[in-house]
Amino acid sequence: MLHRLSSRRRISLALAVALCVGVAQAASIGLSGHLDAFGTALTNLDATLQPLAAAGDKVAAKQVKAIAKIQAALAKPSVSASYSGEMKAAGKAAAKVAGKLENEATLVAALEEAETAYRADLADARDALAEQILSLTGKALKAAQKKLASKK
Repeated sequence: MLHRLSSRRRISLALAVALCVGVAQAASIGLSGHLDAFGTALTNLDATLQPLAAAGDKVAAKQVKAIAKIQAALAKPSVSASYSGEMKAAGKAAAKVAGKLENEATLVAALEEAETAYRADLADARDALAEQILSLTGKALKAAQKKLASKK
């Protein structure tokens, strides 16, 4: 059937298939997407280490197992269900990277970018909460200010 298609149509079909595959692989991790670069780096590292592990490299095999555990943790429903679940998964991933993949600069850099983004999001949420507190009066205002001050 493909041999009947013009070369232009074959190229268009190939591009469409590649685009569909790329979209399927570019699934976002969590609600914010802050871990997407980390997920991509993890997938690339896994693809690099798989042949080495299959060839008998024990260090690569251990790293592949660590990557599989991280990927499983990031695929849990709690990661995509809430922002806090996503941040907890990021923390666990960071601990696993520090323990088993500490020499992988790309992973560390991606996690540092995610951390910076999370901190910025939390600062924005804190500022929005501080603005909402301004509309409070009396005891409610004092209680809210006290809670906000204790969390810094």
